[in-house]
Amino acid sequence: MDNTFATPYLCRPIEWGADIVVHSATKFLGGHGTSIGGVVVDSGAFDWSNGRFPVIADPSPAYHGLQFHETFGIYGYLPRGAGAVFSFDCAGGRDGGQELIRAVTLWSHLANVGDAKSLIIHPASTTHRQLSDAELAAAGVRPGTIRLSVGTESVEDLIWDLDQGLARLK
Repeated sequence: MDNTFATPYLCRPIEWGADIVVHSATKFLGGHGTSIGGVVVDSGAFDWSNGRFPVIADPSPAYHGLQFHETFGIYGYLPRGAGAVFSFDCAGGRDGGQELIRAVTLWSHLANVGDAKSLIIHPASTTHRQLSDAELAAAGVRPGTIRLSVGTESVEDLIWDLDQGLARLK
């Protein structure tokens, strides 16, 4: 399971039955977006000795014959909140979404998530711009969808900035 958006602080997928969880260390774990990294967590329940993963299952000569899957045991709702990535739809479709991006001043216009700074993106005019409205809908994105990734700035300042930006759309 990819746990990039929820983070291990908010969601512990292994407790929900996942065998393997992938975290992007570039996002919330590192919080800076300046380097690339990741973490793969094994619940201890995945059958690594099925013949397809010799690097994990076979004895490692570099570690005096240690077998990683046998040596390292089990690791571990969202009880602390829903996360820091939110989406909503702007009135005005593509034009409304683009106008909101131009209207905010505190949010950084970037496609990243999980950064220390708060980020805003309008997928229909950036990451998904090549898609038609029908293709956007199939991907779960509307023409006016805005995605926010909340960083460490003051919540009051972030809300003020969104409020003043949204007021320009009316």
